[in-house]
Amino acid sequence: MLDTIPGMYINMSKYLTVCRMYIHFQVGPPGMFDDHCKLKEARQQERELLLEHQRCKELLEKEEKKNARLQHDVENYEQRQSFLKKVEMLKMKRAWVVGQHMKLLQQYMYFFFLCASTAYTR
Repeated sequence: MLDTIPGMYINMSKYLTVCRMYIHFQVGPPGMFDDHCKLKEARQQERELLLEHQRCKELLEKEEKKNARLQHDVENYEQRQSFLKKVEMLKMKRAWVVGQHMKLLQQYMYFFFLCASTAYTR
């Protein structure tokens, strides 16, 4: 007797499922089931699109945060490049100033020796 109960339950559940499907197809206008299937597919598509939208939105926020962090690094890099360019210009200017100083020193030395030689010859 116990062996037949599970089998009876399975057969009965199959029978009930078939009855429900038969009743489902019998109720309502002829295109109602097709409309219902289309509606279910549209709802599933809507869920997928909402999930995709949410993923894109999260990715956008992540990229915006990354961009803000990198913007600070870019500003620091540009400032450093500006300082390095200024240092290079000042090095060149220093060389020019030292050259001018040496030129003036040479002129003073020449003038000093010229004056000294004329004083010595007198």
